[in-house]
Amino acid sequence: MMKIESIINFLAYFFLLLLLPFSYLSNEINSTFSVQIISLYFLFPFILNFSWKNQSGLFRFFLIATILWMSFCFFSVIYSVDFSSSIYAYLKLSSLLFIFLGSIKQFDDPENFRLFQFAVLITCMLHATLGLMDFFQEVPIPATWIDPNLRDVIKTRSTGVFSDPNIFGGFFSFLIPFLITGFFKVTSGKLEFIWVTGIFLASLAVFTSFSRGAYISALFGILTLILIRKPTLVMTRKKKIFISLMIVLLIIFFAGPFKYRMFSIFKPTDMTFSQRTLINNSLFKAVSEVPTFGFGLHSFSQIYPRFRVVGGDYPLYAHNEYLQIFFESGPFSLIAFIFMTSSMLTMILSLVFRKNEVSLVTSSSCGAFIASLLHNFSSFSTRILPTSSIIALVCAGVFSKEINRDDSSKSEKRKWLILFLSAFSIFYLFFCYNCFKVASLLQNATSQLSSGKNNSALKLLAEAEKLDSVNPLIFYYRHLVFANTNLPKEAEASLDQAISVNPDEALFILAKARLYKKLNKEGADLFYEKAIKLDPAAEAFRLEYAKFLVEKGKPTAAIFQLEEALKSSPGFHDVYTTYLDVEKLKKELLLKVTENENFASSSITLYDEKEIASSEVQLKTNLNQ
Repeated sequence: MMKIESIINFLAYFFLLLLLPFSYLSNEINSTFSVQIISLYFLFPFILNFSWKNQSGLFRFFLIATILWMSFCFFSVIYSVDFSSSIYAYLKLSSLLFIFLGSIKQFDDPENFRLFQFAVLITCMLHATLGLMDFFQEVPIPATWIDPNLRDVIKTRSTGVFSDPNIFGGFFSFLIPFLITGFFKVTSGKLEFIWVTGIFLASLAVFTSFSRGAYISALFGILTLILIRKPTLVMTRKKKIFISLMIVLLIIFFAGPFKYRMFSIFKPTDMTFSQRTLINNSLFKAVSEVPTFGFGLHSFSQIYPRFRVVGGDYPLYAHNEYLQIFFESGPFSLIAFIFMTSSMLTMILSLVFRKNEVSLVTSSSCGAFIASLLHNFSSFSTRILPTSSIIALVCAGVFSKEINRDDSSKSEKRKWLILFLSAFSIFYLFFCYNCFKVASLLQNATSQLSSGKNNSALKLLAEAEKLDSVNPLIFYYRHLVFANTNLPKEAEASLDQAISVNPDEALFILAKARLYKKLNKEGADLFYEKAIKLDPAAEAFRLEYAKFLVEKGKPTAAIFQLEEALKSSPGFHDVYTTYLDVEKLKKELLLKVTENENFASSSITLYDEKEIASSEVQLKTNLNQ
């Protein structure tokens, strides 16, 4: 009969693997708080049964590196450009650490790992089916997701409930090694068919994501699993089935459009690849400007604009975990993180050369870890809660056979540990709930604001300020409320509060330029220029400033801004359509200059203020989440 503890463990795996992607899509804030609560369930057994002196040298080294990394991340929160955003991210990171620590103990139990594999199987079959429906229905996708030269071949990219094809593909590439070991472990013929179906569907999901990073990570994850398991050349029935399945999948891959996406990695002119290269180049040039403890966790989307050399996309993540860690938490944090991953790679390498048979949990977890490591060189799956939760579980599986329990703990020692953990849990949940409440209030306030319910939004923002008086978004949204209700002085005062908390946020400075322009107040041009200085490659900023200069009768200065905007163009103006507006206005101005027309009275359509405010609210909501 299944133990109560095993049933609870299965429900926890079931939530983290199967349900969390749905919950995350519906409401990221609620999902994060749920994971933070569940993480304490994982932490308690680990602490109560852990003994430092009984652990292997490699695991001790890993834990020391982890403690140092978390310490440097904490300092990055203290010195962050946006404390409110960083503390929220740090608490989320802590919950993933707790899940990792607790799962080490749980995966050491064969029954718990069997339940985990069963949860993986159900998860892959359901989410793969949902994603494949996207592919066969040819769901429309943003133009930025595929190179224009491949649009005739690749009609869509599967996302399932993940909203991003790279995350969708990475999700399955991490889980495929567990499906493979699950197939080789079962003895029933009917169950074998179910596991084969799971592997087939998960592989198709990776294919239809058209994610090059997912292709590579899935391949090397499987190869790592094979190298560690060291299968003999004796052909059993299961080996024949598995090899046949791999052959079928290879035929599908090369017969379908999937190969074109894979081989586009060798084309420097590919739109998505060239954009990624330009992003990396801008980051490498800005290395010397990174503070000792970075700019703060979850600050990349705020600080990247000041370094970027190309317009078009506004990536929320660096698409490289090492680069993002360096910019957000500094060089010492990056060194500690490299020590963490190096210790795991050292262990995996030792397992490859080990003569004794390696357990299924360790071998499949090592394969999944290699997949996640490679995936995060070109993606951001560590930054998305459903995939980062899987990575935490994967890392636990790698160490599951290395940890030694302290089953001889004295009752007195356990009593003090329980008291400490209880106090820590209350303290931890208090901060988690505070962040959850503030984020929920901001989310509701923006919803009320977009619906024109200004008074309701104002009340929600006042309640949020009581809980977090240093959150710049509270003051920024309040300025929008006052601007909508024709209270310019109050709007400017609120905007000044936001700027005083985060003076390097270009959108706040741009908002002040718009406010001054609306009030016909002197100094709008100075704020436009300051916003552009903070985001020099922002083609939309320069276009808007150029239109302002045209109103003021300064055509030459307007043309200069438009030319500067075009210098940062990544090309592909049919995709990044703002550049078409830039080119159009520049052409009109040059024509009128040659015709000696009066620019002061020129009737050029300006951006609609309400439309700008609405889009800005949506953008800042996304950035905050």
